[in-house]
Amino acid sequence: GLDVIETTSGTSVYRRNRISKRGNSIYRGILFMPILSTVRNNKYMKAFYDRLKENAKHSTAAQIAVMRKIILITHSLYKNQQVFDDCIYEKRIGWNK
Repeated sequence: GLDVIETTSGTSVYRRNRISKRGNSIYRGILFMPILSTVRNNKYMKAFYDRLKENAKHSTAAQIAVMRKIILITHSLYKNQQVFDDCIYEKRIGWNK
């Protein structure tokens, strides 16, 4: 449920992207509002969001991408019994700002 559905058919049909309804709506609802604050306050996620917006992604699609990225990072940290470390993350993504 954290993916974007694109509806196109050749050149005649084009609809706005929307969130897939396949996953649990409770999880999507719980995660959506914190993502808005994350995009404003977390420098890494803000840069990721801004890059997506510069590449002509719709706001909702960019927010869903940030949501998915947060979940993947959280799952990895939990699975490996680690805490978030800025230095390690900056090395992995090639942060140079």
